[in-house]
Amino acid sequence: MAMSLLLQLRQRTLATKLRSGYAITASAFRPRCGDLIGSGEARERGIAGETPNLAARLQALAEPGAIVVAENTRRQIGTLFELVDLGPQQLKGFAEAQRAWRVAGENRALGRFEALRMSAAPLVGREEELELLLRRWAQSKIEGERVVVLSAEAGISKSRLADALRERG
Repeated sequence: MAMSLLLQLRQRTLATKLRSGYAITASAFRPRCGDLIGSGEARERGIAGETPNLAARLQALAEPGAIVVAENTRRQIGTLFELVDLGPQQLKGFAEAQRAWRVAGENRALGRFEALRMSAAPLVGREEELELLLRRWAQSKIEGERVVVLSAEAGISKSRLADALRERG
């Protein structure tokens, strides 16, 4: 998702910079979702469900060349992009108002890793591991250098655990 937004922003920027008789626009690279049904003149795109409905409604909110995202996408992209809060929007097909944001540009103040990390998120179910790291940290202050290897599959809060150690250590 974030890479798609980044590609669209960079293509739009490139299109405005090119002045020598040709241009590349973001629309040439716009991601699409759906299934193609039929062939020839009868060919149609068949998409259904809440996600494509929300995407269509957000697209209608967007000015030409702009990118508008919903809450779920905003959470996934972290602070990779500067966003303008458009507030809750009453959208056809949704009982409750849906919050929307316009992507204003890349956030160049943070690196990709920092922008995607949500260190404000609570550390859940890692108390034992955190206590072990804190004990090793205390030992290293008294006895000298220590090495701890924190290794696990992706997505189980290694970075968040390291942040908690920094906060408490």
